[in-house]
Amino acid sequence: MYKTRNGYIYSPSDLNAFLDNEAVTWLDRFAIERPGTLTRDEAEAEQELVRQSGDEHEQRFLDELRKAGPVVEIDRNGDDPLRKTAAAMRSGCAVIYQACLERDEFRGWADFLFRVDGPSDLGAWHYEVWDTKLARGMKPYFAIQLCCYAEMLDSLQGLRPNGAGIILCNVQRQPLRVDDYWYYYQAVKRAFLQQQRTFDPDQPPPFPGMADYRHWTGHVERLLEERDDVSHTADITTPQMEKLAGAGITTMKGLAQSKLATVPKMARTTFE
Repeated sequence: MYKTRNGYIYSPSDLNAFLDNEAVTWLDRFAIERPGTLTRDEAEAEQELVRQSGDEHEQRFLDELRKAGPVVEIDRNGDDPLRKTAAAMRSGCAVIYQACLERDEFRGWADFLFRVDGPSDLGAWHYEVWDTKLARGMKPYFAIQLCCYAEMLDSLQGLRPNGAGIILCNVQRQPLRVDDYWYYYQAVKRAFLQQQRTFDPDQPPPFPGMADYRHWTGHVERLLEERDDVSHTADITTPQMEKLAGAGITTMKGLAQSKLATVPKMARTTFE
């Protein structure tokens, strides 16, 4: 996400982050609203290796497509990439790489647009979105991202495509029907936009100790350390933390000094 004169612009990746952990997008927004107050984690060597591998997978697939025929590439740093994407679509290009798509508060870059038969505002054809992913199978957040791109495509071709897909790490193409995930996507998007529209930098969300905070992991770890969070108890699990919280125990000190014999729904031996 980023801020403009007229408000915020979000990406399909923001929806994925929200779906994974709502606190991540809250922290993303907080970092923009109050610059300099948070320190973003630097990418670790393993994360950088994954990113590079993903880029190489995308490049290999692009090279294969170029062998089969012309591919129009949109320059992400060029002048008015949205207009150039729309022009390439109107001209009926078979494949468009790094297409710029936009609708309402959302903007993103689709890896590949493939022309398919079927009438739209463009003519006797329309486009479907396909993304490369460094994975061996479909994951739920892939569908959320593709549905967002499909909705943005509707603005350019007057038709929401029902086809989309993922190019897996073995270059196998995994198609999906947008309609199968559409209402799930809409629910995730509504919840995300509600979070953003009611955002209050002075009302942080809870930060469960066992969650994944992505590039804010270091910040949250320091926060949990400062508040002596019970999640730092050795071998504790999320369900156990929830049961302890129900009994009013949220810190390591509170657990160590508790006079309770046990807590509801937890075995005495486990509590001991």
